[in-house]
Formats: sequence, structure tokens, C-alpha cells
Amino acid sequence: MHLSPLRTLSCAAATALALALAVPASAAEPQGSLEPAPQAGADKAAPAPKGDAGSQAVTYQGSVFPLGDTDGYNVLLVGGGGTYFTFGLYNFTPGFNPAMVIRGAGRSFFVNRSGPNGSEFYRVLVRGTVRARVTVGAFHGGTVGDYVLKVTP
Repeated sequence: MHLSPLRTLSCAAATALALALAVPASAAEPQGSLEPAPQAGADKAAPAPKGDAGSQAVTYQGSVFPLGDTDGYNVLLVGGGGTYFTFGLYNFTPGFNPAMVIRGAGRSFFVNRSGPNGSEFYRVLVRGTVRARVTVGAFHGGTVGDYVLKVTP
């Protein structure tokens, strides 16, 4: 079968149109950025830039049980021109070794610094609006326990 150049061109145009329409609507949304912020204590941290008035704290409570269990939370971070957000993972069970993974804007941050019996904290600088996913579990799935995850601007 021999295709004429005009027919080949029209098929290519139809294919390009179909692919353009198949792109999810979320892909057209502008992406913000998510960057690690200085992790010093609150008394030594630089003043945080003020973000959008829509930035609010959110709190989630859960437990990691049975061994290897994880919980996931979607968090909308409205950073405006630049806002620091603190992710606090509070441990309420002796021996529990909590860990969290923060993903958003093409970046991932793995947080487990304090070890068993400790709570975890991580700050990020958000510019624009970022849809983040936070996964909470136990380091290497080896312990179980109760926790509270709090995200504050």
C-alpha cells in the first residue's frame, strides 16, 4: 500500500491532535517548586517569607500497624512567593521508629533522623502551589506505633 504525502501529513496531524487532547488536565496546571529549607532549630532559623493567605496547618492522626504498614496523605501547599512549611511527625509509642517520605513537584525527601522513641521534623521552601504526598511508616518497617503528622506554614 502506498500513502501519498498529503495523506501522511493528514494522518500525522490527526495523531498530534489526539495526543494533545489525551494529555491530562492536571498536566496543564503550573507546578510550584519544593526545596529543602535550613533544618536548624526554630530559634536559629531565618525568618520565613510570608506566603499566600490560604496557607493553613493540617493535622493527621494514625497508627502504623501491622509491621510494614504505611499511611499516605495528600497535602496542598500554597506557598505564594515563598513559604517555609514544617512537617512534624510526632511519635506517641515507646520503641516506635517513625519515618516519612515527602514527595511533590518532582522532588522526594526521606526523613528519619531521630531514631526510635523520637519525633521527626523537616522544613521545605514552597514557591507557588504544590500538591505533596506524605507517606508515614516505620523505618525499615520494623516497629509499630501511633503518630500525629502536622504540616504548618
